Amino acid sequence: MNKSEIIKQVAAETKLPATTVSRVLESIFGTMEKALISRDKVVISGFGTWTTSDRRGFSGNNPRTGESIEVPARTIPVFRAGKKLKGLLNVDKLK
Repeated sequence: MNKSEIIKQVAAETKLPATTVSRVLESIFGTMEKALISRDKVVISGFGTWTTSDRRGFSGNNPRTGESIEVPARTIPVFRAGKKLKGLLNVDKLK
């Protein structure tokens, strides 16, 4: 499911115009992005938690040329599913 499909689904369920749903969704994503850029944790109870993690740089080799390269350190987003979401995904496996 992509963003436009989510917008259509939410618009149908809430009877709100798709343009309104799109603006709200963009605002939510923008707020989450700003929080993660500020290194804040984003928690949606029952769904999951987004955090950031620092990956250190390392030396590697280009697989095509064998040339040695330096991979720089970087920060990545991390998502950890909440208990409720995990339970919903595994409901048939628990029986």
